[in-house]
Amino acid sequence: MAQTLHKISRFALQLYLECPRCFWLAKKHGIRRPPPYPYTLNAAVDIFLKAEFDEARRKGKPHNIFKQHQVKAIPFPDFNKIKKWRDSGIKHYFPKLNALLYGKIDEVVMFEDKSLSPIDFKATGSLEVQIYKDYQQQMDIYGYLLEKNGYKINKRAYFAFYKVDRNGGFDSKLTFLPELKEVKIDTSWVEDVFKKAVKILWAENPPLPSKNCEYCQRERKILERKLRLT
Repeated sequence: MAQTLHKISRFALQLYLECPRCFWLAKKHGIRRPPPYPYTLNAAVDIFLKAEFDEARRKGKPHNIFKQHQVKAIPFPDFNKIKKWRDSGIKHYFPKLNALLYGKIDEVVMFEDKSLSPIDFKATGSLEVQIYKDYQQQMDIYGYLLEKNGYKINKRAYFAFYKVDRNGGFDSKLTFLPELKEVKIDTSWVEDVFKKAVKILWAENPPLPSKNCEYCQRERKILERKLRLT
């Protein structure tokens, strides 16, 4: 009997890395962790930056943040592809697993040798920006998906941080300080982890609660009553 098609986003794959049980419950039964508090500032900055990168794409020139940091790369010139990757995600299908991995990318830039780098936009009120583990995983997955779609990647990815300027005053508007952070991409782990995540979804029973997962410990009794699991 054919396995059900499993569509796994990069968010879901990162959830699997954090807690296989929470991943199983979310994908098999729609029992998800409480959503995080919406970060509307980040959403607003995301909209403006995409418009700015699209304008730079039309001109075939680097965006200002790349000029300021002397990185010679222009926005990926294919408008149709970048729109698709933003809206429905860049995808790769695994026939033997009947599973799909996808991720929605904010932006992609292209270097002179035609190699590509994924970009992610982030707004923050922090004084210093940090590259967290899940940020790195995000870029590794994007790099993997670009490679699987036939593109050459240059093993670098970028975060375009826009920090609130705390010394800029506030006259019914905020000013931001742009900062570009580069990370190296490691795609070597993605496929193996993805295959393990899919195989967990084939199981009728979930993995044991993760000792370090606060959601597993807090919700264990409620979830087990609902699903009649042991």
